[in-house]
Amino acid sequence: MFAKPLGQNLSKANFKTRSKPYELVSANKPLVIEYQEIHWPSMVSNIPAIDTHTPTTHNTLLSNTKFDPNVNGLRSDKTCFNDVNELRSETPYAKSVTENRNGLDYEDLVEPYIVTARGHSNAALLGLARRIKRLELEGQAVDVQPAFLAWWDKSSGNVDPSWTADQFLWKLKDALERVNGGGLDSVWQRSIGLVPPGAECLLDKRLVRLSAIGYLLDQDNGGRGFYLGCRKVAELFKDITHMVGWQWLKHLERRGLFEKVENGKAETGKASHYRYTGQCHEGDSGPGV
Repeated sequence: MFAKPLGQNLSKANFKTRSKPYELVSANKPLVIEYQEIHWPSMVSNIPAIDTHTPTTHNTLLSNTKFDPNVNGLRSDKTCFNDVNELRSETPYAKSVTENRNGLDYEDLVEPYIVTARGHSNAALLGLARRIKRLELEGQAVDVQPAFLAWWDKSSGNVDPSWTADQFLWKLKDALERVNGGGLDSVWQRSIGLVPPGAECLLDKRLVRLSAIGYLLDQDNGGRGFYLGCRKVAELFKDITHMVGWQWLKHLERRGLFEKVENGKAETGKASHYRYTGQCHEGDSGPGV
């Protein structure tokens, strides 16, 4: 028992401020009674209720939660490892993370060139290469590997089984090099040492080369202009960033050699549309200014 009344404030703060500590004045064992047997005085209100129910070991919230039965079905039917092995057996390559970056529906792109009978793969791949090249000339970026995978997924059952996916992909890339002048890689090689009309005013050989690329692209497209983006310029010249590529394009536009017909769209991967004029203006303040 304590020497102080039970109603005394036993807060931590009071313990610190009192000079005389509490003392035990009786060593008798305290009487233990059940909470329900306590007879509270009539002046006591708001008597706390004690829940004597012993909770069960299961989680009530989880037991009442409803799940889509399809989720459990998927989990019970197949393991993660089985799914991975099945994908590896069906797909020769892991699909590119950039598959949908350009907003293209690759299945729709390759649909007209699906091989339905043995002996038609060469013609189908050539047609697909021409379709990809037309899109690139229109300024639409195309990722070759996802396009090939979409074609392979539909055509692999109807081609020579002795040929591997790698060989067919190589065939597609080779066809891309041969159609419509061979694409940018071919233009890059053809632009070596070429000074196109109007580029005589340029001092930097790299800008002369870029103007030659624009000139050749315009010629290959029948004088209808060409599509070229800063990232593609950076890929071609290799030792520059895409921002420098943008500055070079902007400089040639300010000098009048390139005339912009339409701005590119980053969300679709479509490059800007230019026309090569062959005319150079003097007095420009510098690249990208």
